[in-house]
Amino acid sequence: MNILINYPKSGESGPAFVLELAKGLKKNGQNIYAVLPRRIPNANEWSQEFTEENIYWLKSPESRNKIDKLIKLIFVDLIAIKLKFGHKIDVSIKPFYSTLGPILDKVINSRLKAAVCHDPILHSGANISKESYRKFYRENDDIFVLTKSFIPVVQREFNFPEDRIHYFPHGRMNMYQITKEYSRIQSEYKKKYHLLFFGRIEKYKGLHILSDAYNRVVSQNSDIELTILGSGKFDEYKDEYSHLPNVHVINRYIKDDEVGNYFALPNTIVVVPYVDATQSGVIPIAFEFGTPVVASNQGGLREQLDDGRLGLLYDNNDPKELANKILELMDDEKCYQKECGKMLQYSSNLGWDNVAKQLLDNLKFSKEKK
Repeated sequence: MNILINYPKSGESGPAFVLELAKGLKKNGQNIYAVLPRRIPNANEWSQEFTEENIYWLKSPESRNKIDKLIKLIFVDLIAIKLKFGHKIDVSIKPFYSTLGPILDKVINSRLKAAVCHDPILHSGANISKESYRKFYRENDDIFVLTKSFIPVVQREFNFPEDRIHYFPHGRMNMYQITKEYSRIQSEYKKKYHLLFFGRIEKYKGLHILSDAYNRVVSQNSDIELTILGSGKFDEYKDEYSHLPNVHVINRYIKDDEVGNYFALPNTIVVVPYVDATQSGVIPIAFEFGTPVVASNQGGLREQLDDGRLGLLYDNNDPKELANKILELMDDEKCYQKECGKMLQYSSNLGWDNVAKQLLDNLKFSKEKK
């Protein structure tokens, strides 16, 4: 099949997921095409993996002037995309929500449209209207989710047929490696344990809960440091974290070649304190480094952690319970090492070629051909 990766946006965690999915589909013998923003962080990797004939680099997102951007979109990008990919594409896959995705679908006129839904219910504070969000997904032939528990949620929220909602797991994030900067970063940490919050800072991610929990932890065991690693607005949390000891705040976009250095620090514990989570791209990175996770028992996080058989879960967004789970790993070396081994073993089953095959097997187009 000729498959288009319809990704006209440049998010932060998204580009890595999108590229690995495209590579997995390619390994399954599919012809891969893509519409991508020129400023996507992993543009070089795309150019190394796929020919320029198969990629259209959007020009419109590069302009900050809205009128100029619209003119470029209508009179440059859409015409060029139509000429390059029109009547060639069998399946258009939108791996994330985007406002331009459905417009590109109409121009390309593929035989089948599919989308990956990472969050069936919009997070608190999301700057998207519910109707626009639902419309984006309802206009597809197939919707794919990353946890099985989301299937009935998508059916209910989008009024979408259950037999056209499919599951495939989040694949390995093995593009994140330890680099030459690791030794310098490691030298900056003096305590035995390292608590890591990674990802874009947003209201639903529970940073208020984390500050309370961390304060409880250090009052019982001070041999720990906390890193908050990611872009987003940190201002409303600044005061409460400024009074806590051994806190490192790196509030900016984190490049792919930086991520692994923090997950690989000795005795790291990844914390996912989301208050209304659906699933998290942080957990697959933790798998890759064999890093134990403490997460809220919200949405699809339990399912991502093998229905609670991996990591430690806490209930009711309770900072006291979160603190107790962190201390449980700190106070029991055998428990910590056991969790490390379980995480690494689980990651071995999440190769992107296997993940992409599950997606392909469930496409309506594939089913019709059988």
